[in-house]
Amino acid sequence: MLVSNQTQYSKGDLVSFKLANGDEIVAEIVDSTTFGWTIKKPCVVVPSQQGIGLMQALFTGKVDANMDLSKNSVLLHAETVAELHSHYWKTTTGFELAPKASIAK
Repeated sequence: MLVSNQTQYSKGDLVSFKLANGDEIVAEIVDSTTFGWTIKKPCVVVPSQQGIGLMQALFTGKVDANMDLSKNSVLLHAETVAELHSHYWKTTTGFELAPKASIAK
């Protein structure tokens, strides 16, 4: 099993997981345990002509329910790139994050 050096994530971290079945999911961390992670709002990464898309992983499950993800099912994991954060929040909440403010010179 291949894993990144970081095995502990904090509550609220957005993490990408490559699963043994080939799927890649992005999920919010609720807790890290010895056997895996407790996650919520998992989304499957879906490639498209417009770029990377996200789709809810469970259509019939409660979206905000905590779910356990076993380390035995995960090949790789890493913190999700910042560019995907706003897309994830829009997919899971329906709201867009406001862009970071900048001071123009």
